[in-house]
Amino acid sequence: MTMQPDDRPGDSGSSPDTRGYDATWPRKLTAPKPLTHIEPDPVVASNEAENALELTKPRVVPVPLKDATDPAVPSLGRMGAFDLLQIIGRGASGLVYLARQDGLDRLVAIKVIQTGRHSIPEEIERFETEARLQGNLRVPGFLKVFAVGKETTGPWFAMEYCPGGTLGQWANHRALPPRQAAEIVLALARTMGAAHYDGVVHRDLKPGNVLLIRKLEDGESPVADELKIADLGLAKVLGKDSVALSLSANMVGTPLYMAPEQAVSGQSVGPAADVHALGVILYELITGRVPFQGATVPEVIRQVVENEPISPRSLISTCPKDLEQICLKCLSKSAARRYAHSTALAEDLEAFLDNRPVKAREAGVIEKAVKWIRRKPTQSAALVLAALLVISVVAGSLLLARFTVLAERKNEETRLRGLLEALMTANADSVAPLLAPLNAGGNKSRELAHELLQSDGLEDRQRKVLSLFLYPEGATPETIVDLSLAADPTLLSLLAEAFVRTPPNNKIISALWQKIKDAAGAYPINGPAALLTGIDPANSEWPHVIPTVARELMQENPANVMPLIKLLAPHKDAMITALDQIIDLPATSQADQFVAGQIFLALAGNNTDRLVELVLGSNKPKPAIVISGLRSDRKRSIEAIRRRQSKNLTIDQQAAAYAMLISLDDASGLIALSYHVDPTVRTE
Repeated sequence: MTMQPDDRPGDSGSSPDTRGYDATWPRKLTAPKPLTHIEPDPVVASNEAENALELTKPRVVPVPLKDATDPAVPSLGRMGAFDLLQIIGRGASGLVYLARQDGLDRLVAIKVIQTGRHSIPEEIERFETEARLQGNLRVPGFLKVFAVGKETTGPWFAMEYCPGGTLGQWANHRALPPRQAAEIVLALARTMGAAHYDGVVHRDLKPGNVLLIRKLEDGESPVADELKIADLGLAKVLGKDSVALSLSANMVGTPLYMAPEQAVSGQSVGPAADVHALGVILYELITGRVPFQGATVPEVIRQVVENEPISPRSLISTCPKDLEQICLKCLSKSAARRYAHSTALAEDLEAFLDNRPVKAREAGVIEKAVKWIRRKPTQSAALVLAALLVISVVAGSLLLARFTVLAERKNEETRLRGLLEALMTANADSVAPLLAPLNAGGNKSRELAHELLQSDGLEDRQRKVLSLFLYPEGATPETIVDLSLAADPTLLSLLAEAFVRTPPNNKIISALWQKIKDAAGAYPINGPAALLTGIDPANSEWPHVIPTVARELMQENPANVMPLIKLLAPHKDAMITALDQIIDLPATSQADQFVAGQIFLALAGNNTDRLVELVLGSNKPKPAIVISGLRSDRKRSIEAIRRRQSKNLTIDQQAAAYAMLISLDDASGLIALSYHVDPTVRTE
């Protein structure tokens, strides 16, 4: 049975008629208002490939609105009253299509269960729960559901299409200005506060589940009504039993963002878990990194349960103290010490943005007065002068001056120690931002690193990180080669940064090259190659090494690919050529073509001329992922194709150029091809 969408003219996305839900999926949401806790939930949704550390996700390049609404865009099939245009998202259990709705001619996103999953009762229950919750929530900050239905392959539902990507993609591990971060999380907290009032706990809040309704230009920041919370597949209705979601029975959510009580079996999970996730998002937007990092899921979970986060001000000195306290209150290990629900968090964020005292810590008399002065400068002018007089007298005391100096030294030591502790658990992207202030700390940073090395309980990897920070102390060719073979992106990034400060001696360089020559396929060479790229880029051995490195990248853990690509950047042109040759080999499987295409696209970046040239010079069609790279900047890609068309092209190249224009929905390409004087070009 398929429920048709509301086709009334002018309907721009009203909530679906709940009678349709009763008819299609009879278990309608009934959410009690009181914010009572959920009973212990013996379920987990922790797919380690997609959900666990959220290490990598496929790059999604949505079709621009004005092009996808063009009836000339071909359909992949139909689902209810919708034409399926293309896949725009893929997870462990579901697919998301971009679709065009009949009558209204609007774009929507349609979520379906992956083939093979539709026969698993728990998966169907989870999927239908998500649609019911999302469809019944009357909260503007959640994606609207337009229609639901069932096919032989399982249930589906149509919802708002958000072409701007995710908050995580937009933030891209940047440290935002603190007020900007607070404004974004305030919008999310207001939305979740309304959901908590309706008795719904999300349980999987993260930047990847927050969508932007439009693509933002460089320098733009999303405003409140441009953020939409999605993916209620793990959501819980307070007071109702949960459905089993996967094989494990200990936790629900994504470890990097989950609360301690989510990671520990037998503990109740309520609105405070969403508050914790919002705190992680706030921390990440302020500092550019999540508070707890690790190479494995168990390591991250251990940190979530046991470790206190590094204070944001240790990483970003410009972070206001009040905002730091709000963030740390959200991240309290005890749910009782956090904000009771997201509305309380929103109220404190509003107070911070308005320069009012926040509840996250009790402000002293002087601090409250200063905030009052900021809000009412005219009324408080006389009081300011009096206060300055008193403060100047007190500050003149030598004793106070001495205490101030000692306190500043202590604060600086605490900050540097916090940075070192953060470095010990950092991922590759966080290495450079952490090293800059640590290197500025000079000898004090190195003294503290030596102290930490003497600590009990350090893991082997943490000792390696500290040892590399102290490079060149104790560095030998053997130790450097061993570290390079581990191919740990964080360790390689640390070494590469260390080599910039203190270039290695010839013995180390020779040892790395010798290790590559001795490999002969017995072990990967990506680690040594990544280091040598920065210190010996002109070596005559590179033309022989690059093809092997390209093939090994295709077999690499997806989480390590981007950091390795950054280290190998000086040889990206040679890498692109090698990958292009691999794609063109007749023996290359479609799966390998796709992987090579992803790396190919990551290396080429925004160089549309390079992409066009490679497609034109290819002996066989490029995988769709490469063409999606052209779609990411349609205007520049069309201009690049036309520039190339102005030069002499073979018949095959002319046909390929027209094919690219057609794939970019450029009507002139189709018209020109249809009337081309050479029928051979039309055939090709």
